[in-house]
Amino acid sequence: MTLHFNTNKASDNLNTVEKQKVANILEYLKNVKDATVLIVGHSDNVGNREANVVLGQKRAEFSKNYLVKNGIDAERITTESKGPDEPIEENTTAEGKANNRRTVITIK
Repeated sequence: MTLHFNTNKASDNLNTVEKQKVANILEYLKNVKDATVLIVGHSDNVGNREANVVLGQKRAEFSKNYLVKNGIDAERITTESKGPDEPIEENTTAEGKANNRRTVITIK
């Protein structure tokens, strides 16, 4: 599952589709007790790399805290940041940059 963020933001309001996706993940994790989660934060390439790596980590932590706040044990969740290093689109357009500002939540 992917959550998107506004420029230079590490928290955001989830839209209806994202809220449903998170609800589905929460239900799965509550029923499958040995499942773990990896959350990877990403950014666009605006600004310096080090700041974007920090921002990616903050986005991953925001997503982790959202799951924890909704009943998932923090010990089951690992976070990391790729910053601007793994874009899924070109950073040459506003749309491309918007799609690169994300966290990717993977259930293992």
